[in-house]
Amino acid sequence: MNQALEQPTQYNFRIYSYTSIGIATFLGGPVATAYMLSKNFKAFNRPKAVLVTWLVAVIIEIGIIIAFEAIPFVTNLWFLIPVIDTIIALLLTKVFQGEQMAAYNAGGGDAFAWEKGLGIGLLILAITVAVLFVSIIVLLSSMGFQC
Repeated sequence: MNQALEQPTQYNFRIYSYTSIGIATFLGGPVATAYMLSKNFKAFNRPKAVLVTWLVAVIIEIGIIIAFEAIPFVTNLWFLIPVIDTIIALLLTKVFQGEQMAAYNAGGGDAFAWEKGLGIGLLILAITVAVLFVSIIVLLSSMGFQC
């Protein structure tokens, strides 16, 4: 029997890694970032940061929508929004959770696999597309178009 013994860790929870957060953010935007960061803050026992995370995410999401509608050149650069959003999310993760994540990893803590970040990003993307689709149908119906 040649099984490696698992090393016990001081942690009984898992966190989302930079990779998971980056993938989810690229696909799901600020909502995916807020979900994963708030879960990490909760795991690190920082409940006040959870609320702040969600408030900032909502403000950023509204800002993106307003910028997309109000600033003409942003419409031509729509493909850059996920890239910029991901860079900002990873920088914020580094600033607000970097030390705790490093200590967690050094202490043998385990992070969720990147596939979980992919799943979260795709789920939030699907929900966003569904909400936009329903909103467009409701808007067109209220304008007299039959869908």
